[in-house]
Amino acid sequence: AGVRVSAGSDGFMDYFPLSARSIIRELALMTELGVSPGEAIAIATGETADLLGLQDMGTLVPGKRADLLVVDGDPLADIMALERPWLVMLDGRLVRTPGDCGAADFAWGPR
Repeated sequence: AGVRVSAGSDGFMDYFPLSARSIIRELALMTELGVSPGEAIAIATGETADLLGLQDMGTLVPGKRADLLVVDGDPLADIMALERPWLVMLDGRLVRTPGDCGAADFAWGPR
């Protein structure tokens, strides 16, 4: 009790590139260990941002960056719905729209 949990890798980017797929797999592993999908998403967003001291991101509230992932499905019922991006916004800018999102080539950030 009292240990803070975060999501992500501290590995070298050349050795273990951070992608949406790796984060989603990490969240799926959390749920296999008993963390609810909602808790896993909160860990990967708000909790990790807070742990890293990133006050302008991590939750969707006025005054913070507008980073948003909209998926096809309900990630609270099936965490793997996160692999089906429908729309992505980074800092309030639309970077992926319906039709150009796909799990096969999906990675964080603009193309």
